[in-house]
Amino acid sequence: MLDVLTRGAIDLPALIPPFGASTVIVFFAPGSLASRSWNVIAGHLGSALVASALIWLMPAAPVALVGALAVSGAGIWMVLSRSIHPPGGATALLCVLANRKLAGGLPLVPLLAGCVVLVAVRWLLDAAIELAKTRMSAVATSVELADS
Repeated sequence: MLDVLTRGAIDLPALIPPFGASTVIVFFAPGSLASRSWNVIAGHLGSALVASALIWLMPAAPVALVGALAVSGAGIWMVLSRSIHPPGGATALLCVLANRKLAGGLPLVPLLAGCVVLVAVRWLLDAAIELAKTRMSAVATSVELADS
């Protein structure tokens, strides 16, 4: 279904390579500012919108120039919005590179869906870990009371 939304621009359904880097940051560096929900969602979406604006403003410009400006603009967006998420720069570049195949469309639905799912899975994992810690603490307390 998501491949239909990208109009076949990418051979695999909704493959967004920067999500690989986002996954590493979110799950293996959860204490990092870049792994915060705001950073993941605003970093990717804002970067894609910056790239989209540049594509619209500079339709005849060389892809290399638009790509360089998109990555730079994405970085500026992330600094100003306090949403630093390095894979966002790769998302901006991907939007520029995939633009011709997407016929000017921007895969915002798969991008937003991917960001929300990534953040939701991390949130559920954190909730499960916290629940397990609470239960382990309760068991340890009851064992200590029984030993007294």
